Amino acid sequence: MKTISFFNGKGGVGKTLHSVMFASWLAYHEGARVVVFDLEAPEPRIVKLRESELALLKDSGSWLSRFVSKLPEDARDRKPYDIYAPGEPMESYEVSSIQTVLDDLWKFTTLHSREYDYGIFDFPGVFVEWSPAFKCIESGLVDLTVVPVDVDSTTRREGIITAKLIKDNGERVMAFWNNISLEDIRRPGFLESGEEIFGRYGVEFHDVRIKTFLKAKRDSDSRLFVKSTVCWPDRYVEMACPQVADLYANLKRRLDSI
Repeated sequence: MKTISFFNGKGGVGKTLHSVMFASWLAYHEGARVVVFDLEAPEPRIVKLRESELALLKDSGSWLSRFVSKLPEDARDRKPYDIYAPGEPMESYEVSSIQTVLDDLWKFTTLHSREYDYGIFDFPGVFVEWSPAFKCIESGLVDLTVVPVDVDSTTRREGIITAKLIKDNGERVMAFWNNISLEDIRRPGFLESGEEIFGRYGVEFHDVRIKTFLKAKRDSDSRLFVKSTVCWPDRYVEMACPQVADLYANLKRRLDSI
């Protein structure tokens, strides 16, 4: 099993969005065996999303049921990928709580590594010594950490700090522009200067740039959704941001080469 995490020390940068979308692309587009590790605290968010989607699938009139009913038969019958929330829900980042989760993850990955092709870690947006992300990445559980970065100065700063700490620990890390606008792209040298800063610390910056994902906020809209744990809404993703598939294909190649 190859493992990956979309992570930035600042929340709200698309970590969970890309965790869900990459898992769904791998499972439903590529036919891979996938498990998602949902470490959000105090309540796992991807677990809750799966529960709500399974309820929607039972309603033949729901927007999700209507979409899935139009998929090819093999896609409709495909079993959803696994989601694993280790240990008990964490109410705080106490050392004992984090260690329990870390031990649980090591046990799971050791026992089930042959059952899955890919494991995706979704961490809370906290990167301190005793946070789940720090301990899991430091311990070598994550093969590749991918840092989503947007043009907000705080997010860029946190992204640089996150990527540098991971790089200094000897782990694999790369970054990519996420949630950027046409205005950002047209500003001469603006994005390139940001990429240069990451390069100073030896962090690779992916050349695929993900444009503003405004349509991703309409997940419950019957006309368009891009994030789902039970299907890959390819035509909607293509309309919202066609660069996503290129990013994911590249990340899959990176993981397969590890």
